[in-house]
Amino acid sequence: MLWIAVAKDEKPSYGKKMSNTRLVPVILTVIDQSDIERRMRGEKPASLKKEVSARLLRETNAQGGVLSEADLDLVLQCKRGYISRLILQYEKEHDTMLPRRGNIHDMGRTLSHKKEIVTKVKIDGKSSSNVDFDTPLGKISIF
Repeated sequence: MLWIAVAKDEKPSYGKKMSNTRLVPVILTVIDQSDIERRMRGEKPASLKKEVSARLLRETNAQGGVLSEADLDLVLQCKRGYISRLILQYEKEHDTMLPRRGNIHDMGRTLSHKKEIVTKVKIDGKSSSNVDFDTPLGKISIF
């Protein structure tokens, strides 16, 4: 599917209109052969949509764009709250952060890389002077 996404390197700012935002075309794999096979084996739609959401976010990121949960809502025909829950479940299950507009552009209600820093320092007991973690933009080191 051809989709028009916000450019990953676009600078967000408060009150910026979409008409003033650089967009890029991306190709999304909404359904692939493995999705069909998994469904035929009886996998539940929610589990499949979780994996498809992750794939769409990664594909868009690899092509220089970012999707919002609202974009996924339209592509997958699901409510935004449901998409949000699926993404959070996926991130927890795979101990990763998926690249979506909220965390790439550090906007909206999305918890960004700041949550990862707090987790590593406060919960994991790492030194605040030396924290490494992976983000959708690559590995970040805090010294």
